[in-house]
Amino acid sequence: VYLAVALVFGMSYLYRRTQLGLNLQAAGDKPAALDVAGIDVVRTRTIAVLTTGALAGLGGAYLANVGAGLFIPFITNGAGFLGIVLAMLARGRPIWVLFGALLFGVCLS
Repeated sequence: VYLAVALVFGMSYLYRRTQLGLNLQAAGDKPAALDVAGIDVVRTRTIAVLTTGALAGLGGAYLANVGAGLFIPFITNGAGFLGIVLAMLARGRPIWVLFGALLFGVCLS
């Protein structure tokens, strides 16, 4: 849990304060501005999708193999869809995703 909280703050810093984060925001919000700056929009989006997909896959593999110790069908019971809803409600703010996840965790436990 502590690692997850640290990662949220780290990702928040990365997304808001670094050139990479600004490029990712521009690729989603204003792709024409990123193109004018000379950065390939399609490449930026492709790298973002591949990175997030790989991280989601690693998280799922960890949950199935280490967390439970064996494969259980429907182990998450739709928690991935709740994560998507949280991300949409947070509107690109990792700190709000953390608070929303904690709220859902308390309500569902």
